[in-house]
Amino acid sequence: EFQKSEQRYRSLVENAGDVILTADRSGTILSINAYGAKVFRMPADEIVGRNLSQIFACPTAEEPLLAIDEVFETKKGRQITHLVKIGERELWLNTNFRRLLDEDGQIYAVLGIARDITDRRQLEEQNYHTEKLASLGTLAAGVAHEINNPLTVILGFTDLLLEKAEKGSETEEVLRTIESYGNKAKKVVEN
Repeated sequence: EFQKSEQRYRSLVENAGDVILTADRSGTILSINAYGAKVFRMPADEIVGRNLSQIFACPTAEEPLLAIDEVFETKKGRQITHLVKIGERELWLNTNFRRLLDEDGQIYAVLGIARDITDRRQLEEQNYHTEKLASLGTLAAGVAHEINNPLTVILGFTDLLLEKAEKGSETEEVLRTIESYGNKAKKVVEN
């Protein structure tokens, strides 16, 4: 029964679609599943025994190392979303750290279950930029409308005054200048 239970556990961990690892207080990896080795692009036996700071490029190991230390200090689980750099690759991971207790009830290691959320994070970032552009468009349309209203009045009254002004007079020249600049402003707003 124990062997069957152990086999089911190993099968579950090894076939999981998340990085599953255990680490001691200093961040030294005690075990890692096959998916984790695939994500870190290293054989599992090369990962085990190494510190997170040796696998993640600096300074991206700091946040998970602090979270592991916090689990040991507070004896409570901790969940973080963090950026990690592995070589030239950048990944966003959502990692859940939980304590592992020995027979005496003391924490001997931390279990980390990390999900790669890089694609979701990029999609959220794209949506954020799209929403920002949409807001900017709405703002620009509102500003354009607010500028067009007085421009319409200015150009309308300029036309009325031009009809009454003497041809070739200084007044007509000033009104033509107002009309010219009013039309330029109108084109800028339209653009």
